[in-house]
Amino acid sequence: MDRQKKIIQTSIVGIVVNLILVAFKATIGILVNSIAITLDAVNNLQMH
Repeated sequence: MDRQKKIIQTSIVGIVVNLILVAFKATIGILVNSIAITLDAVNNLQMH
């Protein structure tokens, strides 16, 4: 059970960090009026 819990915890941390990265890139992209950075933020939302 401990291994399964650690896998879930690691996955949640990865998702949260990725969402923070998306928010940061989207904010910077909008502030500097950069389509490339904004689209990179959108691209980070895709499931791999």
